Amino acid sequence: MKKKLLFTIASTMLVFPLISGCGQEATSSDGEVKGDLVIWEHDPSFEEPVQTLVDEFNKEYPDVSIEVEAKSGSDYYSLLTTSLQSGSGPDLFWTNGTATENMQTYVEQEKVADITDIVDLSELSEEAYDLAKIDDKTYSVPWMTFDARAVYYNKDIFKELGITEPKTFDEFEAMLAKIKDNGYVPISLSGLSSWQLLWVYEVLLASQYPEYTMGFDDYSVKADSEEARAALDKVVEWAEKGYFGDGFKGVDSNGQTLAFTTGKAAMTIDGSWMVQTIEKNNPALNFGAFQIPSNDGTKTMMGSFANGFSMNADTENSAAAEAFLQFCATKEAQEIWVKELHAVSGDSEIPSAEGVAQEISNADQVVGTWQSMLTKHSSGSNSAASIWEEEGTAIFGDKLTVDDLMDKIGAAMD
Repeated sequence: MKKKLLFTIASTMLVFPLISGCGQEATSSDGEVKGDLVIWEHDPSFEEPVQTLVDEFNKEYPDVSIEVEAKSGSDYYSLLTTSLQSGSGPDLFWTNGTATENMQTYVEQEKVADITDIVDLSELSEEAYDLAKIDDKTYSVPWMTFDARAVYYNKDIFKELGITEPKTFDEFEAMLAKIKDNGYVPISLSGLSSWQLLWVYEVLLASQYPEYTMGFDDYSVKADSEEARAALDKVVEWAEKGYFGDGFKGVDSNGQTLAFTTGKAAMTIDGSWMVQTIEKNNPALNFGAFQIPSNDGTKTMMGSFANGFSMNADTENSAAAEAFLQFCATKEAQEIWVKELHAVSGDSEIPSAEGVAQEISNADQVVGTWQSMLTKHSSGSNSAASIWEEEGTAIFGDKLTVDDLMDKIGAAMD
């Protein structure tokens, strides 16, 4: 019998010029909302889903012209920071919310509008508000997608090798050796991205130490505990055994996805938001997803709600920007977002997408993320989350050990 999840999963589920900035004033003399808006997203994979939202919004607001610009993920925050500081920033833009420090910084710089009394979030689950609020003020509209970490696998390769979904962690680890011995990369991984490393690490935490992960949300465990160190040691061990493939240290996040979608790698570990991207990259790929079970068979899904758009405090078109944010806060828009991303829903009233999203959410329990604990409970000038982001992948070299990294992270925690 599956344990009750913390939320209900329904069964039906190149860089642009910085001069393209805020739109123009959007209220006519008769009170109609009109004018131009520019929206920035952080990855090209989100461009089409955002455009679907825009198309639906325009049915009610046909006089608002919206340009959607998707930036390169690795350059996004540097581009956004430059544009906001120069006064040419977009009217609306995505951030990680409080999951990272970026939105907090923009708030301190007075670059993000306080929408507490402007946008009504009452149709959304209160569990997601934490991403959008700083000091009880609202600065973004969260999404009801639940951003889970998961193992994606090539069903055809599994069938060829006579492999099935593992029932224990030990079974999963034995699979890795068999896959490698048969000429496939067991798990594609970007050795250049601390974020991609994080997804692998957090999946290992959830599968090896599920009880430990239950302490993330209330900060009842240490970020640099023995469990945290042991799980990261396991990642390094897998790298040394070649389970991430030859040359993975020079692979970027796009290369990681490509290795999986072209059949070079049998598996990849990534976020639930990648379902749509994987399907788009190779529509013929026969793939599924699962959570790695612990040795007692328990499946733990780690993740958090997703954040959406904030409003530029310097926008010249606040009426249209506010109208779009209010649309995003409706159940209608949230359902569109979940459907377009083929995502796992974190709202019992919004169905998850069918297919792979259902497989991702097949778990006995749901826990918060290690990364969110770092962000919320760091102190000092250099936060624990920043230390991971800047130095995490160095554990694959000779200059930084797992203990060195964990000592730094532990020292930065409250």
